[in-house]
Amino acid sequence: SASDRSNEERLQSELRIELQTGTVAQREHIWGFYQRISSEDLSWTTIERVLQVVARDSDRTRAFGRIAQILTNITGRHELTDSQAANVRRICDELEKPTQVTHITRETVYQSPVREPEIIPDTGKSADILSTLEEQTQIKSSQSEGLQDRFGSLIRRPVIELDPQQVWQAYEADLERNSLSYYYNTARFVRYASTMGHIAGKRILRHIENDLARRNPIFLNALRPNLIQAYAHLDSPEDAQRCYEAADRTGHEERLDWSMCLCLLWSTRHKEAQAMFDKQFVATGRAMPVMFGKIMARYASLANAQAAYALFDTMKRIDSKPIALCLEKLAQACALDLDTDRSSKRLAEVVGFMRSWGRNPDTRFLIGLMHGYNKSHQDDMFDMVASKVDLDNAKPNQLFKFWLVTMNNAVRRGKFTLAQSMATRILADASRGIPKAVHAMCAIGEIGLAKELVGIDSGRFPDNNITANVRLELKLADTTTEPMQLEMFVKKMVSDGFTPSSSLFRELIKTLHMRGDSELALGAFARLTAIGIPSSVETLLYIMHLRLESSNPSSALSTFDDIRERLGSADLSFLQLHAATGDKLVKTLIEYRGIAGALDAFSFLSSLPVLRSKLPYSALIGYCLNHRLWDQAHSMVRHIVQRDIALRPEVANQICHYLTLRSTSSDAVNFLRYIQRMGSLGTMSNETLVSVIYSCIETGRIVDLEWVISALADCGTHLFLWRGLVDCLAPLNTSALLRVIRIVFETSEFKQKTALDFLKSTSGAKYQAVAASMVVRVLREHDQELTFPVLSRAVSHILETYDALYKTPTHTESDSDSILSLPYLVNSLSRFIVPAINSGLNPSMITRALMLLSYGSGGRHEDCLRLLRLIPPAKVDIAFFGAIAQGCARHGLYRGVDAVLEEMRKYHIKPSHKLITTILLGYGRASPPKRNPDQLSEETLASGQNSLQDASTSPTAHIENPSLDSEELPDVAPSTESVAIQRKDGQFTDRASEFHRMILDKMMHIWSEFEYHDQVRPRAAYSIVVQVCISAGEYARAESMFDDMVSRRVPHDEITALQLISLALRQNNIDEALRIFQAIGRKDSGNRHFGLKSVRRNAEHFSLIIEYYLQKSHIDSAMLLLSKMHDLGLAGPPWLYTLVLRHLAKANMKDTFVQTMRQIAQLRVKVDQEMLHTIREYTSQLNEPKLE
Repeated sequence: SASDRSNEERLQSELRIELQTGTVAQREHIWGFYQRISSEDLSWTTIERVLQVVARDSDRTRAFGRIAQILTNITGRHELTDSQAANVRRICDELEKPTQVTHITRETVYQSPVREPEIIPDTGKSADILSTLEEQTQIKSSQSEGLQDRFGSLIRRPVIELDPQQVWQAYEADLERNSLSYYYNTARFVRYASTMGHIAGKRILRHIENDLARRNPIFLNALRPNLIQAYAHLDSPEDAQRCYEAADRTGHEERLDWSMCLCLLWSTRHKEAQAMFDKQFVATGRAMPVMFGKIMARYASLANAQAAYALFDTMKRIDSKPIALCLEKLAQACALDLDTDRSSKRLAEVVGFMRSWGRNPDTRFLIGLMHGYNKSHQDDMFDMVASKVDLDNAKPNQLFKFWLVTMNNAVRRGKFTLAQSMATRILADASRGIPKAVHAMCAIGEIGLAKELVGIDSGRFPDNNITANVRLELKLADTTTEPMQLEMFVKKMVSDGFTPSSSLFRELIKTLHMRGDSELALGAFARLTAIGIPSSVETLLYIMHLRLESSNPSSALSTFDDIRERLGSADLSFLQLHAATGDKLVKTLIEYRGIAGALDAFSFLSSLPVLRSKLPYSALIGYCLNHRLWDQAHSMVRHIVQRDIALRPEVANQICHYLTLRSTSSDAVNFLRYIQRMGSLGTMSNETLVSVIYSCIETGRIVDLEWVISALADCGTHLFLWRGLVDCLAPLNTSALLRVIRIVFETSEFKQKTALDFLKSTSGAKYQAVAASMVVRVLREHDQELTFPVLSRAVSHILETYDALYKTPTHTESDSDSILSLPYLVNSLSRFIVPAINSGLNPSMITRALMLLSYGSGGRHEDCLRLLRLIPPAKVDIAFFGAIAQGCARHGLYRGVDAVLEEMRKYHIKPSHKLITTILLGYGRASPPKRNPDQLSEETLASGQNSLQDASTSPTAHIENPSLDSEELPDVAPSTESVAIQRKDGQFTDRASEFHRMILDKMMHIWSEFEYHDQVRPRAAYSIVVQVCISAGEYARAESMFDDMVSRRVPHDEITALQLISLALRQNNIDEALRIFQAIGRKDSGNRHFGLKSVRRNAEHFSLIIEYYLQKSHIDSAMLLLSKMHDLGLAGPPWLYTLVLRHLAKANMKDTFVQTMRQIAQLRVKVDQEMLHTIREYTSQLNEPKLE
C-alpha cells in the first residue's frame, strides 16, 4: 500500500543517515522505528540493511536478540531463500566472538512424562547466544553443516511424518550448539509443539521457555506471541494468559494483542475476544485483512452467521480489503444462515463488495458456499454450486478443500462410493487428509478400507500425536473392541506423550457408556483425567448428565462446580451451544436443588474462604432478577452484606447496578459502604459508580454524594472515573459537576497533585474543557498557585476540545454543543493563558492558543498581540503571528491582519509567502458594511470601523485557513459557491463594488510584499486577489493577474478555472467562457490556459454557464448543458435547480419541468425551501394534482 511504501522510504532515509553518522542514537532510532512498522511487508533489501545496522551494536546479546526478533517477524510471513539465509549468517559472523558460558543439562520430555519443568522467570539478563562459537570452530566444516541442517530440515517436513523423539533430539543438539539456527528454527518448533497434543505439547513449550529464559530473554519475549497461540491450540488458556502478562510489550504490542485475541476466540471467551479486537485493532486502525480472515473462519466454524455479518459490516465501514480466506468463510457463514431471505441478501451484498475490490466469486468462494450448504443440509444448493467449480484451474489446496467437502457431503447423504473416491484423493496431503479420511470411512463403517488406505499400521508413518489419534478413532469405530481395551489404549497413548483430541475423548466416554454402562464411563473418566487428559466443557456436561442419571445424583455437584469455574468468563450468550449449556446448568441447579437448595448451597460455599471468589453469584442473582423474585434478590444481597462475604468484582457491580435501578440511591450507597469495608472499592467499574453518583444528584441525596466522592478520592484507584463523570454531568448539570470537583479537592491534602491527576483522568473526554476550567477555578478558590503542569494540562484540554469539535471540514458552530461553544472555549482559555505563558508554555501550544483566541471571536487580535509581549523577543516565532492572522482572516478583519504585519516588522521577522497569503485572505474575506454602501469613503476604510458582516456572507466565506506548519500550502482559494455570479433580479451587479475597489488597492499594496521579501507567489494568493478584482469590477486587473500567474508557470486548478469562466461571463464573452470550459481536462490552448489539462471539470463549472444561459433566456442551451452534466454523473447545487425550475415555470415548459424534477430525485439533490416554494407555486397554477 501507499502507507507501507511511505514508511519503508522513511526507514531507508534513516538508514542512509546512519551510514553517514554512525551514531548510537541514530541506530537506536532506527531500531525503534523498525519496531513500529515491523508488521508491514518490507523489502528484503531494507531488512538486510537493518540487520547490518543492528549487528554493529557493541552489546552482542542485544544485537543477537534483535536479529532473532527480525527473523521471527520475517518467518511469520514467508520462508527465507538460501541466499537470504546465507546473508544472515554472514552478518552474524561479523559480530565479535562472545565469552564461554556453561549450558544447563536437563531430562528429555519423553523420559519424564509426569513431572513438568518449572517456568524460570524472565530476569531480563541475557546470556550470550553464541557462547560456544569458539568450540564450534574446532568442529569440521562438514560435520557443522550436517548439524546445522538437521533440525531445520526435520522441522520443515509434514507433521505426520515427524518422529517426536527424533525432532526432540535434533532440538537438543541444536540447543547445545547454541547457534543462530536454533533461534531461527525455534519458532517452527513452537508451531510443531502445538500439534503434539495437550500433555507433551505443554511440556515442550515450557522447556523452550526455560531454555530461552536462561539463554536469551530478548528472543523469548519476541517469541511470546507464538507461544500464546501455541498454548491456545493446546487448550491451555491459562498458560497463554501467563505469557501475555509476562511479555514486555515494547515493540511487540500488536503481535501480543493479536495472539491473545486469537486465544480468547479459540476458547469460550468470544465476546471478550471481539471486544478486544474492536478496541485494540479496529478503533486504532491496526486491523489487517488477515485478521478479519481468521476471525471470520472461527465464526464460520461455529455456524454463527450473525457474528460473521457484524464482522463483515465492520470491514465495509473501515474499507478493509478482503482476503480470499475471509471471503471463503463469509460465504460459508451466509450459507449456514437459517433465514434464507437474509442469507440471499447478504450473499448478494458480499458479491457486490468483492466486485468493488475488483474480485469475482472464485473457486475458494464457491467451496465456502459448499461447506455451508453441506452443514445446513441444503443439498440442492450444494449440487448447484459444486457444478460451477472450475476444477481444471484450481490450485492444489483448493482441490483438497473441494474433495474434502464433497467427501463429507457424500458421507452424510449415503453416497459411499463417492465418499471412498474423495477419501482416496485427499490422502495426497497426509497431515490433513489422513485424519479426515479415517473419520469419513469410520462414519460409513468402512474400517478395513480406512486401514488399507492410510496404512497406519504398516510402518509408513512414525508414532506421533496424529497417528495415535487415528488409531484411537479406528478402535472407537470397531465394535469388536472391548471397553477396557479402549481405556488401556488411551492410557498407553498418554504414557507415550500423546493426547486424545477433545472430540475423541468425548466420543470415548460416550462409547464406553453405550458399550458398558454409566459407572464404567464415569470410572474411566476419573482415571483418565487423573493422568492429565484435558476435558472440554461438552465432555463435562455429558459427565454431569451421566451422574445425574446415576444412582448418586449428588455426585453431579462437583462436576457442576467445575463447569461453573470454566465458564465463569465465557460468553454464554455468544454461541447458541454455549447459551444452551448455560441454561442447562442453571435449570439443573434449580431443578435438583431448588431456589432454597441453591441458596443453602450458596451460603455453605460462601463460608469456605477458598471458594469465595468462585461462587456462582451472577447465576443465582440473575435468575432471581429475571424472574422478578425481588424478595429473594434482596435477601441474597442482605445475606452477603451482613456476613461481609467478599464478592467477585463483576458480581458486586451487578448488584450495585440493580440497586441503583430498582431500589434507592441510599441502598446503592450503603452497598458501596460494605464494599469499602471489604477493601474492594477499587474493583468497582467506573460505569456503575457514575450511575450511583448521578442517582444521588438526581434524587438530591447530597450527603450520600459527598460520601461517595470522598470515598473514591481516598481510594485513589478510580482516576479514570472522573472522565465518565464529567461527560455525564457536564451537559446536564454543570453546578453538580462543580460541586463534585469541590468535594474532591476538599478531601485532598495535596491539591496540586489532585488537580493534575484529575486533569490527566479527564484527558480525551468530550467535556474535558469544562473540567479544566472548573479545576483552575477551584484551585483559585483554595488560594493555590497555578503550577506549570496544571496550566499546561488545562490549556491542552481546551485546545484538544477545540480541535475535536471545530477542525472538521463539515463542522459548523450550530453543530456544536451549547456548552462547548467557541465563546465558552475562548473565555475559559483567556482566564489562565497569561499565567500559562509566564510559566513557560511551549511554543506549539502558544501558537494553538493564539489561533483559538483570534479565531474564536473577532476583535481579539489586539489581546493576542499583547500576549506576545509577555514572551521574550528572542523566542517570538513567525508561527505566533500566523496563528493570529488566521483568526483575523476568518472574520475578515483587514485591520487585524494589518496590525499583525506591522507588529512583525517591529520584531524584524520576515513574513513567509503563507503568511502574506493569509493577510490577503483577511482582506479578501472583508464584507461591505451593513449601512449605506454608497456613502463608503476612504476614511471609513482607513478607520477600520467594525461594521463588517459575518464572514459567512462574504464572497470568500468558505476560504480555508492556510496552515503555517504544513510543508505545502493548502488550497486557500475561494470555493465554487463564493465565485458564482451574484444573482439579484437577474442582473450581474455588485452594489459593493466601490468597497471592493478600496479593498483591492490595499491588497495590491500587500501584494508588493512578495517581491520585497523575494517570496514565491502561490496560486492561492492569485485566486484571492482575482476574486476581489471580479467583485470590484476590475476585470482588466484580474486579466493581468492571470497573465502574471501563468508567466510564472503557476498552473490553473479547479478554482482558478472557475474564475476564468466567471471573468469571461462578467464581460458577456460567452465564446471565451465556452473555450475555457472546453479546454478544461483536455488541452492547454495557449499560455493563458496553462494547467487546464490537469483540471477536472466539476458541477460548478457547468452551473456557472447554465446560469448565464438562463439569465439570457437561452433555456434550450441551458437544458442541453444540464443534460450533459447529468450524463457525467454530476449533480449541481440546489440553487441551480431552483433557478432552472423557475425559468421553466416562467416559460410554461411543463414536460421539461417534470423531467427536471425526476432528475433531481434520481440525483438525490437536497430540496431546500426556495426550490419547494417554486414547485408549489408553479403546480398551483395548473389544473392538475400537485407535483410534490
